Amino acid sequence: SVHMGEFLESLNEEIPTFVGIKFTSPNLQEGARALRANNNRFVVFLGNRKLLLLHLFQLMDAACAIGMNSFIITSLSMFPELTVEAFTAGNAGNLLKARETQQRLTNVLTTIGKYGTFIETMKAAMSLLTNINPGPPRVPQQPLSAEAMASMAKDLQNLGFISAKSKRCIGGSTIEVWNNVQQGQRYQCHMARTTIPGFIN
Repeated sequence: SVHMGEFLESLNEEIPTFVGIKFTSPNLQEGARALRANNNRFVVFLGNRKLLLLHLFQLMDAACAIGMNSFIITSLSMFPELTVEAFTAGNAGNLLKARETQQRLTNVLTTIGKYGTFIETMKAAMSLLTNINPGPPRVPQQPLSAEAMASMAKDLQNLGFISAKSKRCIGGSTIEVWNNVQQGQRYQCHMARTTIPGFIN
């Protein structure tokens, strides 16, 4: 593999339009060297889909400590405010607050992830938590079953990320994800494209 710190140091002014990299290694010593290459000339984004999301969040504290301030994180698509809160706390040196916020993110992402593969579950969660419907995953992956979607939605409600009594999606924008129609615990899920047991479309 290519050492990113050494690579960026070797560039000098040879490629004037080269402005940064996505750093996918958990080795923050290498990341720090990349960040400081050529007098901090380059932007270094931390992000790696192959890392468990909880490990990526644990890296955020350390990454902030060495000066990284750019991240590519899936949770921003679903929990922008909470993710920014974790980053802001870490960047300000408030590690206790950062860890508390990251633990909440870790809990919800672990819950989402138990329903299938990364792509399958993140697409499903995005359709429940935001006003964006990313569509089904590409084959051979499959969309979650109606039963799994209903179970995930209930888990998200129990964790406080979906409110059954309002149109507020905690951790994201104020959007019409849920609308309590006062019919026994039946709800309307505007973003789902399938009939979900316990829900009406």
